[in-house]
Amino acid sequence: ERLTKESEEKRLEEERIAIEEAKRIEEEKRLEEERLAREEEERKLEEERREAERIAEEKRLEAERVAREAEEKRVEEERLAREAEEKRLEEERLEAERLAKEAELKRIEEERLAKEAEEARLEKERVEAERIAEEKRLEEERLAKEEAERLAKEAEEKRLQEERIAREEEAKRIEEEKRLEEERLAREAAERKLEEERIAKEEEERRLEEERLE
Repeated sequence: ERLTKESEEKRLEEERIAIEEAKRIEEEKRLEEERLAREEEERKLEEERREAERIAEEKRLEAERVAREAEEKRVEEERLAREAEEKRLEEERLEAERLAKEAELKRIEEERLAKEAEEARLEKERVEAERIAEEKRLEEERLAKEEAERLAKEAEEKRLQEERIAREEEAKRIEEEKRLEEERLAREAAERKLEEERIAKEEEERRLEEERLE
């Protein structure tokens, strides 16, 4: 039994070792396959990268060619545009010179007509101004005459008014002097009366005193 047990343990150990070996071999195989797959993937990626670089380079070269052609076309269009612009500017310059010359002739004619019209207007204004000045002078003379008459009339009225006021004031002054004189005379009469009454009273007192002494 012991031998059988040892034999069984040995068999199990060998099976375990065999299983581990199989696992190791399987793992190594898997790792190798993964390595080969990675290498294949890297190779494919490298080929794709190179192909992409090649395509990008072709596109870049094509884009540069198209850009050069576009630049050449743009330069040519700019040249043609400059030539067209120069031609247009020259035509405009000639047209402007023609119009300027016509405008100058028109301006000179308009200035001549305006000068004649201005001279006619000034002559008309001068005649009108002379007429108005004459009318104004006559009107001023009339107004001055009326003003002088009015002032003379007012001066006369003022003189008469002052004389009337002077007469009234003189009459008032005489009346006031008369009133003051009457008041003065009344005061003097009243004072004399009081003095006479005082003297009469003193004489009466003196008489009474003499009678009392007798």
